[in-house]
Amino acid sequence: MNAATRQQSAPIRATEVADQLETGVALLGTDDTLVYANPAFCELFAVSPSRLRSLPLGALGAAAQALAPLIDRVRQEGATLHRRDQRIETRSGRSLHADITIGPAQDAALLIEVHPLGGELDAALPSSLSESLRGLAHEVKNPLAGVRGAAQLLARRVADPELARLADLIVTEADRLAALTNRLLEPGGKPHLSTLNLHEVAERARALIAAEAEPQLHLDRDYDPSLPLLRGHGDRLLQLVLNLMRNALQAGATRIGLRT
Repeated sequence: MNAATRQQSAPIRATEVADQLETGVALLGTDDTLVYANPAFCELFAVSPSRLRSLPLGALGAAAQALAPLIDRVRQEGATLHRRDQRIETRSGRSLHADITIGPAQDAALLIEVHPLGGELDAALPSSLSESLRGLAHEVKNPLAGVRGAAQLLARRVADPELARLADLIVTEADRLAALTNRLLEPGGKPHLSTLNLHEVAERARALIAAEAEPQLHLDRDYDPSLPLLRGHGDRLLQLVLNLMRNALQAGATRIGLRT
């Protein structure tokens, strides 16, 4: 899906999308230097974004040794390579298990994707911080349930359809926050993938932005009805679209377009 934002309709670059992903994404040049890495990749491998430009792959330490044979194979065969549950040592001395995809990109560069498997980032946190996060999740659950219940009552009692729609929106977002707190309380599980209608995700994002933005914001839709269903993590995809739209608002856009 392409989200187009404009004060005068400016397209969103691929790097802006990649910067919002939770999967680590990096672009490796022909001389084995990193020419781009998104924030998730920098966090995984303890790479400072300010030092990223032309950083040698070897600067990743033991992780570079794990990636090197995969990179060599992709260059020799010219085909995308997938590795499941690969163990990687980071520069900080911790290890993680991740699904890795390496494939050819433009100008003979290679695109590297690193998707940590569930629980590894939680395991890497100091135990005190991990316990604090779980404690916070416990504290949030009860008031969150109260907010959800109040919104349900409000939706049933208001006569104005627009107010009822906004109340339903509160219920939906409360459910999304509840799912997030459950992930904090039960670390280690893999993300729950389900069959998604991309247009339903886009409409949820549009409704949320419409509720929080100024009335003069114009929200345009241009959907392809032939687009098939896909499998993915609905909440994370929704958050990605919301982040892009909010970035556009912060940049002063008065019109945002959603196109598939």
